[in-house]
Amino acid sequence: MPIDHVLTIQGGRTSDNRDCTGFASQEHHHLYLLADGSTSSSQSAELAKALIAHMEGGFGQLSAKQLHPDRVEAALLQLLSEGHDSLARVFAPSSTSYLIVLFTPDEVLAIHAGDCCLGRVLESGEVEWLTLPHCRANWRGDLTHAQIAIHADRHSLTRCFSARREHSPQVSRFQVSDGSRWVLATDGFWADLCPVKQRKHLESGALLAPDSDDDLTIIDVRF
Repeated sequence: MPIDHVLTIQGGRTSDNRDCTGFASQEHHHLYLLADGSTSSSQSAELAKALIAHMEGGFGQLSAKQLHPDRVEAALLQLLSEGHDSLARVFAPSSTSYLIVLFTPDEVLAIHAGDCCLGRVLESGEVEWLTLPHCRANWRGDLTHAQIAIHADRHSLTRCFSARREHSPQVSRFQVSDGSRWVLATDGFWADLCPVKQRKHLESGALLAPDSDDDLTIIDVRF
């Protein structure tokens, strides 16, 4: 069973924290969920929460057959598609980025759209970011997270969970091993904090006042 720790702090851009986290587990399958509601609509926080709740509930209903390594990706994508069909219409003006990470005995399966990112913590304490944000700044897919963080088009997303866009999540797979440490983070962490401050936050297990007005949330998972 992994050990996890959630850290979140509200920024000053909106009157509410629009980041949302979730967790569900079956046998040796552990699902971590992170969503970052857009600041452009007051309902984006509700959309983020509804998406997290939908995935938590749906994952709990998956059968042992659906959790098979050859089928679990399709099962999660189907849950996402069903959620998009129902929730996106209810919260039509709103949008949210999301990151879904499933830890299994065999691998780490990540599904995301938008600018929530998955990273692996190295022995040095620095984060190796494994997934790229979907934004105009990195439309070619060749920029580092540090380069994206200072780009003017970082906040203009090319993929997200919204009724106004076709839903096209990206799927990635990684190896998992004993002693590994993983971080699910909103852009308030990976973009607004320099690598040195990211490491300090992870070492202390606490968040200080953010460097920007954006919400900041991480899920720290250790095996």
